[in-house]
Amino acid sequence: MFSFFKKKPTFGEIIDIWADACVIKSNDLRDVTIESKLTHLKALKLHCPLRTPLEDVRFAEIEQIKGLLRKTNSPKTTNMYLSMLKQFFRWANRMEYINKSPDIENCPLREIKPVDFLTLENFDVFQKCTIEMMARPYHKSAEYNQRQNLWSNRILAYTGMRVKELARLKWSDIDFDNKMVTIKSAAYNKGKQRTIKMSPQAFDTFNTMPKFHRNHVYPFHGEGKFKHRNCINSILKQFDLPFKCYPTIFRPSFITWALSHNKMAIQEVSAYVGHEDIQTTAKYYTNKQAILDASADFIEKLDFNKSRKIA
Repeated sequence: MFSFFKKKPTFGEIIDIWADACVIKSNDLRDVTIESKLTHLKALKLHCPLRTPLEDVRFAEIEQIKGLLRKTNSPKTTNMYLSMLKQFFRWANRMEYINKSPDIENCPLREIKPVDFLTLENFDVFQKCTIEMMARPYHKSAEYNQRQNLWSNRILAYTGMRVKELARLKWSDIDFDNKMVTIKSAAYNKGKQRTIKMSPQAFDTFNTMPKFHRNHVYPFHGEGKFKHRNCINSILKQFDLPFKCYPTIFRPSFITWALSHNKMAIQEVSAYVGHEDIQTTAKYYTNKQAILDASADFIEKLDFNKSRKIA
């Protein structure tokens, strides 16, 4: 009866509800991640129109928020904040706090620097250096660490999965008979499970690598998140390699190889690596000239006269 006089919740109030429901009570996030997200949400609230009812927020106000964020943050951090806003508005729409979210999808983001990737030649060189490092008369623990490094890098490079996805992958998720790998849903892949077919190199890797852990596939499972990176850094330092390399570089490298050398469609690659849309895949792919070079023959064969309707 008195719904007309009911106070509408503000932007900041519903952000608090979202933080409690989707961040604090989440089972997929670590304590450090929860603390980081809450810090970012607190910063977001400072730049949001707290006195505006959520359903009245418009695109112009999102642009204003973006402008305020850019003054004190790097482009990459600004993009991260805007990504959180997208997730928030989708949730608010599902929970019926709003009938329609503002047109934040069309809010232009500032260009960020290209994503690093390895060329196939770089990857081959790095593998050879790792094998050579293993053969050196070091302490047995150092040889074992580099053996873990070799297999970890091969899995990431041949499947394009996230490091966190590999960290949770179990031997029971691999179907050797059908050459398929099931990647379970989690917070970092938007809660979407996917099953991918293994390439010949990936199948050979999973089939021949030693089982470093009884249940988990990741050779560095339970040994600290920096050990893998430290093993890679030791190779770069020992051989003075002129390119960047770190655990997360193999994912954009896989995307680049698939699009450049295997000529896969971007929609296929996007689905394979678990991206929500092809814009994300395009952001990871930085060697676009290779696609243009490969399409040159096709362009020359195009005859637009054949598509015209002759009256």
